[in-house]
Amino acid sequence: MIKLQLKLTLAFVLALSANTANAQDAPASIPELLSAMKLTKEQKVGFQAQEEFRTKTQAKLRQLTGEELKAARDAFYAQRRASLQELFNDEQMALWTAYWNGQRKAPKANPNRPSTASPVVMGKHEVPDLLGKKGFVHVERQDGIWYMINADDERFIPTGMNHVGPMHRFAPYNREHWLKEFGPETLNQHGQPDWQGPGVKRWMERIAKDHQDNGFNTLAFHHPMTLPTEYFNELGLYYIGKVKKSHVNAKRARKMSRDGKYPDVFNPAWLTQLDTFVKHYTARHKDSKYLLGYTFEDLPAYTIHHLEKRINRFEHHPWIIDIISKPGLTMGKQAWIEILKQQYSTAEKAAEMYQLDVSDWTGFGEVTQWPLPVDPKQGFADQEKMNAKIVEAYLKGYHDTLRKHDPNHLIFGDKIQNARPQPDWVWEIVRKYVDVILIQDYDFFTPDHERKLRHIYNLTGRPIINGDHSYGALRPNMVAVKGVKVGTAEEKGQQYATYLRGILNLPFMLGWQTCGYLETWEGTADATGKQQTGYFDPFGKPIEAALSHAREANANALKWHENASTLQNVYSTKQQLSPKPFRKPQAGKTSDNTKKAAETMDRAAYNVR
Repeated sequence: MIKLQLKLTLAFVLALSANTANAQDAPASIPELLSAMKLTKEQKVGFQAQEEFRTKTQAKLRQLTGEELKAARDAFYAQRRASLQELFNDEQMALWTAYWNGQRKAPKANPNRPSTASPVVMGKHEVPDLLGKKGFVHVERQDGIWYMINADDERFIPTGMNHVGPMHRFAPYNREHWLKEFGPETLNQHGQPDWQGPGVKRWMERIAKDHQDNGFNTLAFHHPMTLPTEYFNELGLYYIGKVKKSHVNAKRARKMSRDGKYPDVFNPAWLTQLDTFVKHYTARHKDSKYLLGYTFEDLPAYTIHHLEKRINRFEHHPWIIDIISKPGLTMGKQAWIEILKQQYSTAEKAAEMYQLDVSDWTGFGEVTQWPLPVDPKQGFADQEKMNAKIVEAYLKGYHDTLRKHDPNHLIFGDKIQNARPQPDWVWEIVRKYVDVILIQDYDFFTPDHERKLRHIYNLTGRPIINGDHSYGALRPNMVAVKGVKVGTAEEKGQQYATYLRGILNLPFMLGWQTCGYLETWEGTADATGKQQTGYFDPFGKPIEAALSHAREANANALKWHENASTLQNVYSTKQQLSPKPFRKPQAGKTSDNTKKAAETMDRAAYNVR
């Protein structure tokens, strides 16, 4: 108590000194005040939490009157002062106190004169409180908290399990089990799902049941594009739509595109093809009450550092090279030349940088081979500007086409890698063309993880879903397991609950879809080369040690989010482990035929043609 009184006395003296200083030096606005206070990163996180709590509390205070209002307001501001005094140092508290004392003494504004002040918003950009369209799944900010709202105007937290596709369901070790349950007609003569057959419908019913019996309500991002998601309107399970026309993931662009290239998003022909594709897809979904929104690609290669490999020296970004290496003065090459004009005073200087025999700007139109730049640093700067133009054209094409053919539903866009944070310019572009930010970020819920999420929100003002993230415990019949490593299945479930509670304490987080549904065993591996972690074994038996915690967390999810910014003890105390396998993998254990079968099934899951 004595320590707090001394701190208050010192803050008062410093504030009195600040009040007598030159008025021109005093901060004139909240942003100027916070800049002058020079908050640390930790203080910024704490202050943001205080502001969110203030917004929510003030909304509740507006519902009170009379003595009840006065008592609640006095109690709130006493608590706020104490919290800020603990958060700020003495000099910062003096600046804070002086500023608000000055505000209280300032003359009242003329109510008849329009205000010239910018609106106070959560996030860097002003965003409407309603995103999407009522009568369908949409998003609303209510009392400072973002919620997913269904067609009946009810709040819900979108939780789900990724990877419900055939690779996991019909692996060599569990194929016969599921064909017996769903019927042999589930797969056609080529071993691929007969998507229109009765067996597949029974399969979809099992997916819905396993979700709904355990508090999961959403068919997550990772499902085959050919999966008949229309069934889930009947089954009452929310689902994510996938309108991926082109591959822009680093590996799939080369392996799965028809021409082995990234799309030329400046080419009018690409927009025409996109329009046809989106029109066909949305015709089946635009009236759905269970569609959450539309997504595009998984882990797009927006920058050179998101090619899923280490970059040690300058490399041309393959998306850029695919566009600017075409013969003739294409629209994409014109965009590149405009960047060169911004970056270099003459065509000769640009040509010198890229070791080209070109003497004027039109000469670049004939270039089809681009050597490495003489100055790698400048080359990266040129590249970043072109990457930004490509990403903008790509996302705008999708956005405008979707809005044209389906004005009812939300746009989530690409599922964007956030384990290695994107540069700020990416979020500045993305925010213009999506309603909800969809990310992938595998982590424990820690202060550092929270800071990453807050950074995205501060740049975009858009609510966020973590669409892919898991905790993995190595179990029998596995060689290596996908996900953030934990020691046991029970710890996996506990960390699920911790992470869900942690993100839902953030008013801008909407939910999380975990990875995955059925675990896989040795002989089946995804693109990471590891076995899939899950909440059910390959034969559909619940892994109750993990699932019980997830089920309880899902039941509490909405209540947690309704109390965002007030929950205590939200951070995980776990550290990542590197558990030893139950046994060493034997050379040649996984046959080439098994690998090829898994690759074929995986490729079919992505194929949309």
